[in-house]
Amino acid sequence: MKIFRLPQLAELDPKKSVVLGKTELGAENVGLKYQSLSPKERACIEKSSKGREEIIYIVKGSLQVEVKRSNFAVSAGEAFYSEKEMMLDNRSDTEAAFLTASAPATTYSSANGKAVSSTPNINNNGEAKNSPVTGRDKKDPSPA
Repeated sequence: MKIFRLPQLAELDPKKSVVLGKTELGAENVGLKYQSLSPKERACIEKSSKGREEIIYIVKGSLQVEVKRSNFAVSAGEAFYSEKEMMLDNRSDTEAAFLTASAPATTYSSANGKAVSSTPNINNNGEAKNSPVTGRDKKDPSPA
């Protein structure tokens, strides 16, 4: 088992972020990104790739979220999900940090409670078919 000190690792990166994906975790179907925003800094979170879903959890501070024509505030301890591209804006005078957790899109059947994948490259056991679905790695230039 590995333990990752995300804030310390992010400090070493010029973009103030660290991604845990296939390379770091050995995981095929899940990824995690930690990112901090300095006061008055903004970040664009692109729309998730097809077949993937992302949840954003605010670790510290507060952020203003702009999705199309909608704006809302989130604070430490809160999480949200959006299928659209968005801007995260740290309007405060203190650092803010958030996690982006990503995984293949799945739904649950009410009959037996088993996960049923809504992703064409993932079978009903959450395993990759032919091409692996992985968390984003450090070579991925997209910001979230």
